[in-house]
Amino acid sequence: MMKYDKKIGRAIKLLSDLFKNHTFIDFIKTIKTAIFRNDLIYVFAIDTDALIQNGSGNSLHGIDAEHGVVIKKGDINELNDFCNRTGENAWEFKCYKYDGVKDFFIARDANTIRCITWIYRKDDFNRFLIMGEEDALLQYGLTLPQYRGQRLLPAVLQAIAKYLKNQGCKKVYVLIECRNDASIKSTTRAGFVKVGQMRLIKIFGIQISRKLDVSKIS
Repeated sequence: MMKYDKKIGRAIKLLSDLFKNHTFIDFIKTIKTAIFRNDLIYVFAIDTDALIQNGSGNSLHGIDAEHGVVIKKGDINELNDFCNRTGENAWEFKCYKYDGVKDFFIARDANTIRCITWIYRKDDFNRFLIMGEEDALLQYGLTLPQYRGQRLLPAVLQAIAKYLKNQGCKKVYVLIECRNDASIKSTTRAGFVKVGQMRLIKIFGIQISRKLDVSKIS
């Protein structure tokens, strides 16, 4: 019963934010998309034992370092300050409100969070994977439109994988909708490889597809 309460609570929070922060037309479009879905999702993974630890793990690999871009573990207060100051209302900046997750990484300069990705562990609410204690799922990555093409996401994913290796995590997963070529390219550039696929199926907004047990694909 508790898992359904979490799903309902998450949906209410998400819909409330969408309604407040989007036009009515955009809100209706989002609802229509969420009601019926049958999407093929690719599962990518990286084995942290294969990672080479070099320095802090925050190498920018040609990113705009001269303008002070850093990759770092984020802080909720830092995130809220940025959203309040800039008016940024993308839901990917609010996953701590919807799912209760706390860990995330960002690429930022002095003024702007350019890219963000959230870390989900075994006991965090997620709709897709059944994970073990040594697994993690990276979800809801977003690079702001004006900063796309700078290879921020691959660098963020690499930094997270190295951080999780130090936390004792053995396997890190990323899920990507099969038609999202840009995210697939960024994820493979970070060293992740495709290990499986699954279906996300929703009817009248209710997810009827089962979670994928990663122990059966690892």
